[in-house]
Amino acid sequence: MDPLASFSGLATGIDFRSLVDQIIQVESRPALILQRKVQEQQTRNAAWGDFRVRVDALNTRAAALADGSSFKTFTTSINALLEADARAVSVSAGDTATPGSYGLQVHQLAAREKLSGDVFASTDEALGIAGEFMVGRGVVSIAATDTLADVARIINAANSGGAASGVSASVVSSGPNAHRLILTADAAGADGVRLADTGGTALQELGFLDGTVGIRNQTSAGARSDAFSNATSAVNRLLGLTDPPASGDVTIGSFSVTLDLATQSLSDIASAINTAAAGAGSAVTASVVDEVQGDGTTVKRLDISGTTGFTDANGIFEALGVLQGGRAAVAQEVRGNAFTDGDAATVASASTRLADLWLSGSGTNVQDGDTLTLSGIRGDGTTFTKTYTVGNNDTFQDLLNELNSAVDGFGAGSRTATASISADGRLSVTDDQGGDSRLSLSIVAHNEGGGTLDLGAFDVSRQGRQREVASGRNAQFSVDGNFLERSSNRVSDVIEGVTLNLGQVTGSEVTVDIARDTKAAAQEVKDFIKAFNNLSEFVAAQFSGAGAEDGKERPPLSGENIIRQMRTRLRGALETRLASGTVGQFTRLAHVGVEVNRAGVYDLDTEKLEAALAADPQAVSRLFGAIGTSSNSSLEYLSAGSKVKAGTYEVNVTQPASRAQVTGIGFGGTYVDDGVDDVLQVTDAGTGSTYSVTLSNGMTLQEIVDALNTEFDTASRRVLQSSGTLYSDAVGTQAGNATLLQDLYTAGGVGLGVDNGDTISISGTRTDGTSFFVDFSVTDISTQTVGDLRTAVADAVGADVDVTFANGAFTVSALDSGSNLLSLSVTSDNAGGGTFSVGGFGATSGGRGTAQITASAEGGQLRIQHDDYGSATGFDLSFVAGGTDGSASLGVAAGSYVGQDVMGTIGGMSATGLGTTLRGDEGTAVDGLIVSYTGEATGSAGSVTYSRGIASLVQEVAEVLLGGETGSIDDIVDNGDVRIKRLNDRVDDIRDRLQARRDNLIQRFARLEEAMALAQTQQQWLSQQLASLTAYTQTGF
Repeated sequence: MDPLASFSGLATGIDFRSLVDQIIQVESRPALILQRKVQEQQTRNAAWGDFRVRVDALNTRAAALADGSSFKTFTTSINALLEADARAVSVSAGDTATPGSYGLQVHQLAAREKLSGDVFASTDEALGIAGEFMVGRGVVSIAATDTLADVARIINAANSGGAASGVSASVVSSGPNAHRLILTADAAGADGVRLADTGGTALQELGFLDGTVGIRNQTSAGARSDAFSNATSAVNRLLGLTDPPASGDVTIGSFSVTLDLATQSLSDIASAINTAAAGAGSAVTASVVDEVQGDGTTVKRLDISGTTGFTDANGIFEALGVLQGGRAAVAQEVRGNAFTDGDAATVASASTRLADLWLSGSGTNVQDGDTLTLSGIRGDGTTFTKTYTVGNNDTFQDLLNELNSAVDGFGAGSRTATASISADGRLSVTDDQGGDSRLSLSIVAHNEGGGTLDLGAFDVSRQGRQREVASGRNAQFSVDGNFLERSSNRVSDVIEGVTLNLGQVTGSEVTVDIARDTKAAAQEVKDFIKAFNNLSEFVAAQFSGAGAEDGKERPPLSGENIIRQMRTRLRGALETRLASGTVGQFTRLAHVGVEVNRAGVYDLDTEKLEAALAADPQAVSRLFGAIGTSSNSSLEYLSAGSKVKAGTYEVNVTQPASRAQVTGIGFGGTYVDDGVDDVLQVTDAGTGSTYSVTLSNGMTLQEIVDALNTEFDTASRRVLQSSGTLYSDAVGTQAGNATLLQDLYTAGGVGLGVDNGDTISISGTRTDGTSFFVDFSVTDISTQTVGDLRTAVADAVGADVDVTFANGAFTVSALDSGSNLLSLSVTSDNAGGGTFSVGGFGATSGGRGTAQITASAEGGQLRIQHDDYGSATGFDLSFVAGGTDGSASLGVAAGSYVGQDVMGTIGGMSATGLGTTLRGDEGTAVDGLIVSYTGEATGSAGSVTYSRGIASLVQEVAEVLLGGETGSIDDIVDNGDVRIKRLNDRVDDIRDRLQARRDNLIQRFARLEEAMALAQTQQQWLSQQLASLTAYTQTGF
C-alpha cells in the first residue's frame, strides 16, 4: 500500500501526492524528449520502408526487361469468311515465333480410340479368364480369379510411371447385371489402342477382339511391324513379354517360315523370311528399316514386301504388329426354346413340321388352324405385329419366311434382321447390323387346338454392341496449301514457335497472323519508367520544404542526403550510353523515346518506342537487357551474377571435362564362351541402379551394343511379392479376392483357422520412405474376404502403389519407375489359434530409372560411355561367369570408371568446375560468372564478353540498395532500429530512476507525516495533563 495514501494531509494538511506528481513530471522531461526522438526515428524508418517498396518495384520492372522476355511476345489473330471458322482454331505463339501470315484449313480432327468389351453380369465375381496380352505400350497378365474390376485396375496400373501403356480402363454399367470394360487411348491418333493376345485368348474372351485378323501397318507393297528400339535384341525382350507366343510356322504369301520371338530379333526374322522365300522361289523380301520419330529418335520396323497374304495361328505377327485382331461390331441375337423333331432326341431344323415339334421331351400337338401372334422390334426400334395361321404340313421354314418377310417382317425397313433355326433347334433372330440394338421378338402361341406349343421368351443370347465405340484418327489439315497429318489436335511442329489448337473442321481456309506484340513490350518499358518516376517523386517530396512555412513538420527524410545519392545512382544507370558495337543502333534511352522533361520526370514517346520495336526488336532488347557472348562454339556464356562487371574475360582451361568411358581392346568380332551364358553388369554410380545383359557364345558386337542400350533404356518399377500362397479349398485351388477368410487353406489342405477377433498388422514404408502401421480387424470371417484385406493394404501403402492379389499371393507394385523405399509386412496375431500367414514380401524388381549411359561400336571394339560429364558421374563394370568365364574375349576390364570436371580460370581469377561448367569463385571479380566449356584442349579456351543494358544496370544498382550490405536501405533501417532501441533503453533507465525518486519522496513525506502525527498526539496528551494539573491546583484535589 502507498504509505502516502494513508497519511497524506492528515497531520500536516499538505497534499503530498500532488506535490510528488508535480516533482516527477518536471523531472520526466528528458524522457519525453527521448520518446519524441523514438517517434521521429520510427517515422523515418517507415519512410525508408516506403522508399524500399518503390525501389523493389523498380527492380521488378527492370528484371522483366533485363531478361529479354518482354521483347519476345507475339499477338495472334485469325481471320475467316465465316465466323464459325474463325472460332474453329486457336493459336498461341512462343518466344521463338516469327511474324508472318499463314493459310490454314482443318479437314479432320484427331480423336482417341475407345473400345468396348463384352457384357458381364457382375463386376466383383471371378471371370475365369486368364492370360497375358498387350495393351497399348504395356503388357498385362490376368488370372482366372480376377474380377472385371480387377482387370480394369490391372490395366490402369500398367498405364503409370515412365513406361505407361497409354491406355486407360473403366467399367461402365448399363444395368444391375450389365457391366462392360471400356478401354480408351490416352492420346488421339490413328494408332489407337494396340491390342494383342500373346499368351492365351483373354482379349477375345473379354470381348475386345472377334477372332479374325487383318493387317495393322499396311504399305503399298505389303506390311510393316510396329516400331522397336533396336533390331538385334530378341523381340520378346523388347516387348517385355513373360509369356510370348509359342514358336511356330507363319504363312507369308505362298510359303511358310518358323519364327520364335523368344530368341529371334527383327534382323533374325527378316533373314529367316528371306531364306524361306528364296527356297520357295518367292519374290517376297523382308528387311529392317529405320524410321525417325517426331522427337528425333530412330526406331526399327520389319518391312515385308511382295505380298499382303499373312496367316498366323500362334499370334506371332500380332505381337510384332504386322497383323492385329479384328474389332468388328457384334450383332444382337435373341433365341427361344430348343425343340426336337418328332421325338425327344432328334434336333429340330428348318424343315421340321410344326406339328412334329417336341418340347422338353413331349409333343406340342400343334394343330392345323392354330394361330401365332408375331411381335417384333427391329434393331432401330421399328416394330411389326402380325398373325400367323398354321397350315397343313407347315414347317419351321414357313414360320421363318413369315418372320423374314421383306414386306411386314424383319426383312422390311432399313435395319433388317434374319430369323433362323440354330444347331440346337432354337428359333433365333440375328440383327443384320452390328452395334447397339433394340432387336426383340415375342411369339404368342394361342394353341386353339389344345396343344402346348411355347416358343419361349426370346431372351438376348448375344448383346449387340460396337467393339470400337470411337475410332482413333489423326488430325488432317493444310498450311499454305501443304497437306499435313498429326496424331494430335495440338500441333506445335509445323510453324516455328507457334502452337495450333484445332477445334473443329473449317469450311474454308482461315488466315493465321503472327505479329510481334510491340504494345505489350512498350507497356513494360512504360511501367519501368513509371516505377522510376514514382521513386524519384518520393525522394523529391522529402526535400520540398512543404509544411515548414505554416509550422507543420517537415517530411521525415528531409535531412537524409543519402536518399538523394541513391536516386542519383539509379538515374545514372538510366542515363548510361552503351557502346554501339555491343548493342547495335540504340545506345541510350532517348533513341527509343525515353527522355527527361523540364520537371526532371521521364516521359515516354510510345510511338517512337513502337517504331523502334518494329524496326529492330533485338536491338531494343539489347538496349535494356544483359548480354553474354563467347568467342567460339566450344565456349558458352551461361549467366552472370549481380557482382560481375561488364567486360571481356579470358577463359583458360587446365583440365577439360570428360565423361566416364571405357573402350575394349582385342575383341575378335564375336563373343567366345563355353556355351553357358555370362552376365555383364553395369552399375550407375550416381543412382546405384544395376543394368545386366546376357553374353552368349557367338554374339556379335552390334548385338552386344543393342542389348546394352536396350537395357539402359529400360526403366522398371519396384515390385514386392508375398512368399506364401493362400488356397481356397483343401484340394489346392489358389485363393482369389472373393475368397472368404474362413475358407483359407495351406498347400497341404490344412485350414488356416482365421477367426473373429484376430488382428492382422500391416506395416512398412511407402515409396517416399514414410512409415505406416495399421491394423485390419477380423470381425466376421463369413463375410470378410481376401479382397477386403487387399483393400486395407492398398490404403496403407498409398495411392502411388498398386496392390493386387492373384494366384494366391499379394503383389505390390510402385506405379512410377525408379528406385524407392517401398517395403511391406503383413502378419497376424492369430489370437484365435490359427496359423494365417502370407509370408515375407521380397522384391521381384528393385525399381530403377533409365541409365544415362550409352554403348557403341568404335573401331570394332565395345565402348561404354556415360552421357554426363564430371567427377560426380560414372559407372562400375563387373562380370558374372556362367561357366567358363568368357569375358576376356570382350576386351573390357571390370572396374570403376569416372569422369572429370573442367578446371581453369576466368579473367585470370579462380573458378570452380562442375562437369562442363566453370563458375567464378566467391570473393573474386568474376563471382557468379558461369561459362560452359565442351572442348578437349587445354590452355586458352577463348573469351566471353558480358555487357549490361539499361534495365540490367538499374537492376544491378537496385539489388545493391535492396541488399544487406553497408549503405543499403535495410542497413539504414537496421541502424535506425538500433537507435530506437538505444533511445528506448535510455527512456527505461529514466523511468526506473523516476520510480525510485517517487518511492523515495513518498517515503520521506510519509515519515514527515508520521512525525507530525506523533507530535500532535504528544501535544494533545501534554495539553490534557496541563489541564488536569490546573484543575487540581484550583480545587486542591
